[in-house]
Amino acid sequence: MPLRPTHAAIYGLVQSNLERRLAEVIRAQEQAATGKRILRPSDDPVGASAAIDLRGEQSRIARWRETASVSRPYLDAANSALDSAQELVGQIRALTVQGLSATMNDEDRRGLAAQLESIKASLVDAANSSFDGKYLFGGTVSGTKPFHAGSGGRVAYRGNDGVQSVLLGLGVEVPINVPGSEVFAARDPRGLSISGLSGVRVGSAPSGGDGWVSIDVRHDATSGAPGSGITLAYGGSRDSILGPRAVVVDAEAGTIRLGNGPSIKLPAAGDPAGADLLLRDEHGAVVHLDVRGYDGTSSTTTLTGTGSIRAGSGDYVPIDTGATAFELVDPSSGAVLRVDTTNVVRSTQDVARFAGTIDLFTAIDGIIADLRNDQGLSLDEIQERMDARIAELVRNHEAVLSGMGRAGAAAQRLEATDERLSNQELTVAGRLSAVEDVDITDAILALTRAQQSLELAQSAGARLLQTSFLDYLR
Repeated sequence: MPLRPTHAAIYGLVQSNLERRLAEVIRAQEQAATGKRILRPSDDPVGASAAIDLRGEQSRIARWRETASVSRPYLDAANSALDSAQELVGQIRALTVQGLSATMNDEDRRGLAAQLESIKASLVDAANSSFDGKYLFGGTVSGTKPFHAGSGGRVAYRGNDGVQSVLLGLGVEVPINVPGSEVFAARDPRGLSISGLSGVRVGSAPSGGDGWVSIDVRHDATSGAPGSGITLAYGGSRDSILGPRAVVVDAEAGTIRLGNGPSIKLPAAGDPAGADLLLRDEHGAVVHLDVRGYDGTSSTTTLTGTGSIRAGSGDYVPIDTGATAFELVDPSSGAVLRVDTTNVVRSTQDVARFAGTIDLFTAIDGIIADLRNDQGLSLDEIQERMDARIAELVRNHEAVLSGMGRAGAAAQRLEATDERLSNQELTVAGRLSAVEDVDITDAILALTRAQQSLELAQSAGARLLQTSFLDYLR
C-alpha cells in the first residue's frame, strides 16, 4: 500500500523551504545594503578573525599618524627658534670682527659691547622658546626655563641631555626635540690653551677644568738701579716688568731703552715729564723712571721685577721662575691649572681656555669683556686674546647649525614616516576590504536569485497546500 504524506508533513516542508529562502533573501539584502560579506562572525569565522586583526592594525596606524601630526609642530617651532638663534650668533660674529678694526677706539668698542649684551639677551630668549606650554630646549625637562641668567649675567643650563621620542611603528622611535645642552652648550674637550700675554704657558703636566679661567699675574716689586743718575719712579710700584730687563742709556743719542723695546728720547733738563718717564719693552712690560737726575753719561744696567700669580679667585702665590708645571687652583670653578712660569715677562691678566668646554653664552661674555677692555690692553693684545674667544664662538655657532640640521632631519623623518603610514593604511584597508567586503554586482545578482527562489518556493507551496473535500474521502 503506497504511503501518503499527511497535510501536516506537507505544511512543514513548505514552511521550512520558505523560511530558508526568506533567510537567503534577507542575507542577500543585508550584503547588498551594507556592501559587507561578513556581517557576523558566523558568516565566516576565519574571515571574521582576520578582519578583527586588520581593524586592530588600522587603529594602531591611526594612532601613530595622529602622534606624528601632533609632534610635527614642536619640531617646526624648534627649527624656527634655532633659525633665529643662528642669525643672532651671526650678528655677534660680525660685530666682534668689527670691534677688532684699528679704526675703532675704546669708546666705540664699549658701544659694541653694549650691543652684544642686548643680542645675548635675545639669544637667551630664543634658547628659552616654548610651544604649547612646553620649553623646547630643556631635554626632557620641559616645564621650566632651561637657561637662567644669574648674577653677573652668567647663563646656566638647568635642563638635561634627554631626548624626547615618539613611537611611530613597532620599534620605530623618532626624536622630536634637540636638548639645549647639545645646541647652546655643546662640548668637544680639546685641552688647555692660554692667551700668554704675561708669558705664562701651558705646563708640562695635565690640567683639568671647564670654560674660561683668568690667570692674574701681579707685579710686586722692581729691584736694581737704572744708572746714570736715573732712579725708579714711585719706588717701582707701578711697573709691570717681571724677570730681568736691561736699561740702556745712550748719552750720544740722548735716548733710553728698556730691553728690546723702542728707544725713548730723554727729556730736557727741567722738563716736568722727566719725573715719570714711561719705558715699554718688546713684551709690553713697563717701568716708570725719574730721569730728572740724569748725569749725561751712558750706562747699561739691569732691573728685575718679581711678582705673584693666581688662578680665578684663588690666593696669590710667588711666581716660581723655574717651574714648568706650576700648580694653580681656582676655588670657584674647581679648575686645576699646571702652567709653565719660566718665561713670565709682565704683569697682566691672562685667559686660560679649556677648549671645547665653553658654552655659547660664556663665549659671548668673554668677547664683551675684551671689548670693554677694563685692563687697558693694546689692540694687538685684544686681538690675540680674541682669537680664543672667536674660536669658541664659531664652534658654538656650528653647534646651533647642527641642531637646526637635526631638527630638520627629524621633521623630514616624521613626514616620511607619516607618508609611509598613509600607504600602509591604504594597504591594510585593501586587505580588510578583500576579507569582508562583497562585490556589489555579485550581491545584487545573489539578491535577485534569492528573490526568485523565494517566489518559486511560495508558488510551489501554494499549489501543494491546495486541498478539497475529495482529498479527505480517499
